[in-house]
Amino acid sequence: MLDDRVERLLAKAEQATDRNDLDQAETYRVLAGHAAYLSRREARDLNRTFAFRTGAFDE
Repeated sequence: MLDDRVERLLAKAEQATDRNDLDQAETYRVLAGHAAYLSRREARDLNRTFAFRTGAFDE
């Protein structure tokens, strides 16, 4: 499941590739990768917070 931001950035990268603007396409792909990384990091942090608050680490 991709974040909406990542999907939009990848779509823009595809459009830039279609226009043969390869530098812009690469920029959008890098931004999409960074947005995906931040989304995964946020999800991981939320999982840790939930596990800590529910006592899953007490075992």
